[in-house]
Amino acid sequence: SCGIGVVVASGGYEHIYCHLQQRRMRSGQPVRAGQVIGQVGMTGRTCRPHLHWGTHYQRRWLRPELILSVMIQSHRARRAAGP
Repeated sequence: SCGIGVVVASGGYEHIYCHLQQRRMRSGQPVRAGQVIGQVGMTGRTCRPHLHWGTHYQRRWLRPELILSVMIQSHRARRAAGP
């Protein structure tokens, strides 16, 4: 029901992306920060284009709103620090 999906592993983390239109990577291929890994689509059981994203840490689901909050705070801190 996930359709075309990608799992990106990093240390104890696994980032899961589902319902992609297409993948832009091969299995086992290293991923760089900012690299496009796929495009939002409507594969699997769905009625419109969207993306499911989730993160495991050591096989336990993490709350996405907490992850996004930390990412935003980190981005703001880097911008405030300047070049």
